[in-house]
Amino acid sequence: MPTCVPTWRFRNGSAASGWWYTLAFISAAASKRVRPQRWCTSGAVAHAERIGALLLLENLNLEPATAEVHYLGHTVAECRYYFGAITSPHFGWAFTVNHAHLVPEGSDGFLDAFGTARIGEVRLADSLGDRELHLNPGQGNIDFAALFQRWESSGYQHHK
Repeated sequence: MPTCVPTWRFRNGSAASGWWYTLAFISAAASKRVRPQRWCTSGAVAHAERIGALLLLENLNLEPATAEVHYLGHTVAECRYYFGAITSPHFGWAFTVNHAHLVPEGSDGFLDAFGTARIGEVRLADSLGDRELHLNPGQGNIDFAALFQRWESSGYQHHK
């Protein structure tokens, strides 16, 4: 059985989490997208609940197939894997707009799937939608006016 050991660092009320894997797990997953099992994430969430912290899952960018590490939570389906199974109010979403712009469903697809109730943080950067970029808003082709209108009409007001 692959081993996944959750680790946590907490400072000033915020949490950063990570996972350590055994060599057997890394070798077995070398040809696939690697993502920690939900029980690892659940362990991190349980710890966040115990100390009153909010743990956020970021929708991330896709890495090249040859990358050494593959992030979890790139597409709506990959994020749903976690959000569908972990319903704790201590588990939220760090919505990264330029990363959402890299997948066909875009920001609207993420918001259709998850709404705004679980957003604990919004990360704004513009992009051209063809590769990982972090441009200043207005330098790419994300329609921020439409995105802000969607957030405001949903009742979203601020970070948690």
